[in-house]
This record gives sequence, structure tokens and C-alpha cells, in this order.
Amino acid sequence: MTRRIIWTDVETNGLSPSKGNVLLEVAAVITDTNLNIIDEGYNAVVKYTASEVQDIKDNTVPFVLDMHEKTGLWEKLPTGTPLAVLDNELLDYLSYHVAEAKTARLAGNSITLDRNFLEAFLPKSFQHFHYRSFDVSTVAGLAEEWLGVEPFKKKTTHAAMDDILESIEELRYLRERAFRTN
Repeated sequence: MTRRIIWTDVETNGLSPSKGNVLLEVAAVITDTNLNIIDEGYNAVVKYTASEVQDIKDNTVPFVLDMHEKTGLWEKLPTGTPLAVLDNELLDYLSYHVAEAKTARLAGNSITLDRNFLEAFLPKSFQHFHYRSFDVSTVAGLAEEWLGVEPFKKKTTHAAMDDILESIEELRYLRERAFRTN
């Protein structure tokens, strides 16, 4: 079997689970190491009651509050998937495409944030990831600074699945411009 990369993105109400911020949405897509997408991926919104959603919103900075208002994420939360179920579903998805745990690297943009929230809220799934990551934002920064590569034009929709697909496209863009083999 070809080696795989697990791409993830999370949507949250802040930057740190240790400061009481919570997971709102998670998505995952599997690619091979040539960045070919294996399937349609996994995407789920976390279920919170209407009163929990209001409490979360009350503890969210205006920028993030507005961002999730524009995407409609706040309205999706009451009909989402309970965290324990979501963790099991995501682990099933990961195990199906990457049978052996800890063999596929985690990838995405600013992946440390995602990794922190995955560890805090989806511990079973988190155990499936390799400890190493591919951070596209690091590659982009180095390509721009060292090689003068023009930044990738992002749409930044702040929807988990859209952000993953954009990250994959950005790494393809960087591969063509910064990792030329000829």
C-alpha cells in the first residue's frame, strides 16, 4: 500500500483548548504522498445544545463569532454529532484508509492548533496519527522567504473541508514552484 497523509482541519471558538475553547467542526481527507486524494473524506460538526451554543458564543471573540456566523456553523451545532460518536466515526475512517496506527503524518495549515484540539477532544482518533506533521504554512513561509515564491491565493472560507482541500492545493502549488526536480 502507498504511504498516506492524513489531512485535518478543525473549526473552534478560539485558539486553545487549555483556555476553555472548544471543538466545533472537524474534517479529514486522506491523500497519498503525491497529494492524490483517496476519497471524499470525513466531515462532522460537533453537537451542542442550544444553551451550550449560546454559552460558547458568549465566550468567543468577535472576529471568530462573525466568521462562524458567515459560514452558518453556529446553526449547525444543535444537529451535529456527539463528541464520543464523532471520535469513533473519525477513528473508523482513519483506520479504514490507514490500517496501521501512527504510520501516516498529519498535514494541514498551522497544524499545531488542529493537533491540540484533536488531542483534547478526539483522543481515540488522535492516537492514530504519527507524531510528525507536514505543516503547509511552514513550507509556504520558507518558500516565500528563501525562494521568492509568490504566496498562494487563498479563499479562506473557514469551513473545515474547504480549508483542507485548499491546503492540499496550496502544497501542490508549492511543490511546483519550490521543489522543482528539473
